[in-house]
Amino acid sequence: MAQTVVATGSFAVSSVGGTTTVFSTATAGIYSALIDLTSMVSGANININVNNCTIVASGNITVTQDNFSGAQTEPMFFQPPMHTNKGFSITVVGSSGTFPTIPFEITQF
Repeated sequence: MAQTVVATGSFAVSSVGGTTTVFSTATAGIYSALIDLTSMVSGANININVNNCTIVASGNITVTQDNFSGAQTEPMFFQPPMHTNKGFSITVVGSSGTFPTIPFEITQF
């Protein structure tokens, strides 16, 4: 199976309660994410939401939400490959603290 990195870079969480879109697409495919939380520091709290489009294409909803707090001893967040026919996105919400710049990579299979 071929794989292609479709997005890479880094993002800064916008603010407490602010939502930062890491990646979003309406292109059908299988997508995976790798987010490097090495730069997380004490007091920083974020939620990573992986969203997929509903079966009837009425919009993206959260499929999984993972919460991270403070410095990470195992800092790599991995979203296993997920299929979508209509839409896929990953967003990060800052819940408290000062937020670092976080590198990421999105792969399509």
